[in-house]
Amino acid sequence: MKIKRIMFALLFAFMLVALFNVNLKAEDDYETITNASGEVVKYFGSSVPVKIPKTYHERTEEFRGTWVSFFAGDVSTYSTDQNMRGQLLQILENLEYYNMNAVVFHIRTHNDALYDTDMAPQSSYTQAADYEKWDYLEWFIKECHKRGIEFHAWLNPYRIYSTGGSLDGIETKYQNYPNNPAHDINNVLINKEGAAILDPGLPEVRQYIIDTVIEIMDKYDVDAIHFDDYFYINDVDDSATRKKYNKANLSIDNFRRAQVDTFIEDLSNAMFAYNTEHNRCVQLGISPTAVYRNISGYVAPSAYKYDANGTMTYPNGSSTSAWQHYGSSLYCDTKKWVDNEWIDYIVPQAYFALDYAIASFAPVSDWWSGVCKYKKTKLYMGMGLYKTPESGTTGWQINEDEMLLQLRFANGNQYIDGICVYQYRYLPLYKSRPAMKDLVKSYWTTTPKSPVVERYRDYFDDNAKVDNLEVHQGSSAVSLTFNKVEGYNRYAVYRYNDELNINDLSQMIGYCGEIENGICGIADKDYSKGSHYAVVPLSRANTFGLPASIEIKDFTPINVAIGSVDLYVGVPANPSTNALIVLNSISQNLGEGVTFKVIGSFNKDFSDSFTIIEDTDYVASTVLRYKFNDYGLATYIKIVCTNSVGTFESDVYCQSLDDNLDSIERYVYNLYDDFFDELLGD
Repeated sequence: MKIKRIMFALLFAFMLVALFNVNLKAEDDYETITNASGEVVKYFGSSVPVKIPKTYHERTEEFRGTWVSFFAGDVSTYSTDQNMRGQLLQILENLEYYNMNAVVFHIRTHNDALYDTDMAPQSSYTQAADYEKWDYLEWFIKECHKRGIEFHAWLNPYRIYSTGGSLDGIETKYQNYPNNPAHDINNVLINKEGAAILDPGLPEVRQYIIDTVIEIMDKYDVDAIHFDDYFYINDVDDSATRKKYNKANLSIDNFRRAQVDTFIEDLSNAMFAYNTEHNRCVQLGISPTAVYRNISGYVAPSAYKYDANGTMTYPNGSSTSAWQHYGSSLYCDTKKWVDNEWIDYIVPQAYFALDYAIASFAPVSDWWSGVCKYKKTKLYMGMGLYKTPESGTTGWQINEDEMLLQLRFANGNQYIDGICVYQYRYLPLYKSRPAMKDLVKSYWTTTPKSPVVERYRDYFDDNAKVDNLEVHQGSSAVSLTFNKVEGYNRYAVYRYNDELNINDLSQMIGYCGEIENGICGIADKDYSKGSHYAVVPLSRANTFGLPASIEIKDFTPINVAIGSVDLYVGVPANPSTNALIVLNSISQNLGEGVTFKVIGSFNKDFSDSFTIIEDTDYVASTVLRYKFNDYGLATYIKIVCTNSVGTFESDVYCQSLDDNLDSIERYVYNLYDDFFDELLGD
C-alpha cells in the first residue's frame, strides 16, 4: 500500500510538472500588443490584456472569402460583355493569388436584381446585360467552380432605397412587377430621409423573399445565400402591420424581432427542403454587425455557461460598448438563429481594430466563438481591411500588420472557422504592401478546404472516387484530368512521394472543378517534386470522398481544351484606317503564364501566314490596333495563345472592306468632299 501511495504521489507530481510546463509554454506562445500611446491593449472595462499568438499555423480547412459588390465600387457598371468578363477574371486571379476559396458576390442590393429574373427590375449596374446572349453570372459561377472557389450569392432582403426615395417613385418603379410587393405601397415602410424597405411584418413580403431565393437556387449553381445586416430601419411606422398581426400583444421591439425570426426560420426550412429534393447543399449565411448586445465588465471564455443543448446562457453579449443589432434599428436576434441552427454560418462584421477601446476585434471574436462553440453553425469573422486608409489612431491606421495580428488572434481560437475580408478592392490595391506579401508568403501559402456544412454532412457518399485519372505532359507543367463525380463540384489535388497525407500542406497542390464537358483538371508546374498524384472529391457539403492515385511516369495526349479566346474584331472604315481587335478575355482551363500573338493570312487555310503582332503578355480587355492592308484584300486573322501546358487558338476572323461597301462610298465621298461641293454647287 505504501509503495502504491509513493507511485501515485510521483505520478501526480509528474502530471503537475507536465501541466505547469504546458501552461508555461502556452503562455510563452502569446504576446501583448500596445496602442498608439504605447499602453498595453486590454479588454474593455478590465485590466485583462489582449494576447495574440506569436505564430500562425495554417489550417487545412478554413473559409477564406471576400465581399465583392457593384454598389461598393468593387466592380464597375456593366458596359460591355468584354469589359465585364475581364473584370471578373481579374477578381478570380486575385483570389487565387491570395489562396482564397470563396467569393461573396452582391446580386441584389435594393429590391432589384443583378441577375436574370422577372421578379424585380434590373439594377442600374447591370442594365447593359443581355442574359439571353450571355449570362455573366452563370459564366462567373462556372469560372469560380473551375478553380475550386465557392460562390456565395449576397442579397439584401428588404432594402428598396438607402435614402432619397418616395412612395410615388416606388409605385411607379414597380408598377410592371405585380409579383413584387413594392408594387403596392402598403407593403413599404419609409422614413423621412427616404430610406425604404419592404415591411418585414407582412407574410407576403417574407414569402416573396423566400421565392426570390428559391428562384436563384433553381437558376444558378450557387453555394450559399448570404444576407448582410439590412433588416428593419430607423424611424418607420409599422403600426398598421402590428395592429393586424400582433395577436400576442408584443412590444414593438419584440414584435419586430419575431418577424425577422419567422422569416429566417421559414427561409431555412424552405432551402433545406429544396436542397433535400434536388441533391443540393446551398448554405444560408448571415453577416450582421459585430455586436449583438453589450455587457458591462469582462467575462473570460473559461467562465461562459451552457445548457444541455450546448446553447450559451451566459454572458448574453460581448464585453463592448457599441451599437447593438439586437435592438433598434435592425431588431435581429442573431444568437437565436445560431442557437436553433437555422443558419449554416454567421459572419459578424468585426471591422474594429484590436486596440479599439470600446469594441475590439478580440472580445467580439471571443463572444461569437462561445456562441457557436457547440452548434452546427460555422463562425467566420468579418475583417475590415477597408479601414486602413482612414485617418485615425487605431490599429488599422497606425499598424500595417493589423490584418496579420487579427489573423493570428483568430487562428488561436479553434471555434473560429474562417475569415471574410471587406472589401475586395483593397486586396489588389494593397498587394505590394509588405504585410500583404507576408500574408501569402507565411500565412495563406496554400488554399484550404472549405469547412464542412454540418447540416448536410451525411447527405453524400463518402466512398465517392474519381475515375479516368490521366497525366499529360506540357511545355513547362504537367496537367491532370479526370471525370467529374455526380454531386461533387470540387476536388482536392495532392502531389506526394511515399504516402498520401491529406492534412500535409506540403503535399497540397490546390482545388479544381469541371473545366469541360464533365472533365475536371488542374496544372502543376512543380511536378518534379513528387512521384504520385492523388485526387480526392469534395462533396457540396465539403466532405471528402476516397482518394484516387496515379504515378507520374506515363503521359497521355491531352484531350480537353487548354483554354479559349474571346475577341471582337472591328471592320475598318477605309483602307487608311487602323484595324481594331479587342481581346476581351483569355480563359485558361489548364496552365498559367499565357502569352499571345496575332497571326494573319490572305488565305483561309493560313498557308501564307504572317505575324501581325508579336508574342505579348496577356492583360484583360487588351485593345490592339494594326495597319489594315492598303489593297483592301480580305485578311484572315486569329489569336494564338501559349501557356505552361500548351497552345490554343481563337476562331478565325475575316476582315474585308468588301463586307462594308457603304463605308467605302462614305470614304470616297469624304475624300473628295470639296470637289463634289464645287461640282454640285453646294
